[in-house]
Amino acid sequence: MRRPQIKLRKKWSDYINKHPNSKWLVCGIGPSLHTIDLEKYKDHYIIGVNDIEKYIKPNYIVIIDRLNTFPFERKMTILNSKCKEIFVNNAQFAREIGPQLFNSDVLIEISLIGINKDPWLDNQRIVHSNNSPFVACDIARRMGGTDIKIIGVDFTGHKSLDNDKALTRINNDYAILNKEFKKRGIKLTNISKISKLKIL
Repeated sequence: MRRPQIKLRKKWSDYINKHPNSKWLVCGIGPSLHTIDLEKYKDHYIIGVNDIEKYIKPNYIVIIDRLNTFPFERKMTILNSKCKEIFVNNAQFAREIGPQLFNSDVLIEISLIGINKDPWLDNQRIVHSNNSPFVACDIARRMGGTDIKIIGVDFTGHKSLDNDKALTRINNDYAILNKEFKKRGIKLTNISKISKLKIL
């Protein structure tokens, strides 16, 4: 039986410049995440990716991959999320698992475009690369962030991204993003000491 289409109540347009001139901490789930003292970043909004709630409590979450691509334990963390605002690029994110298992009222749909198709950040869509924290950085920018720090974006031992080809793309794409951020007076900093993202 086909599940009904999900209509999201939250709109991305309501989040643009929601926090003007704000500080942000973009959190991946790499090993450097466990080295951070969050007490030092109380004045930062925290935006994490995927099953970040296993480790910290964020203000916002970004989930780009389909839920069924996650291993069971990670999927259960997402299903039991307490976060009230989760950005997804698929309005039917909740439909594929059933609305009885996930509250679609917390979802905000975003539209994505590859950074190489919009290297000047002129499009109204959020730019993406091959990793979720990249999307989180641009969401933070669009929400008014002017000081954006990233942690846990390490790619160390990542099954699909810890290789020369993927890391070259990652560093090139973040270089493009950082260049455009600087033009807008936005500071983007990688505070991980072990990250393979070397361009920042």
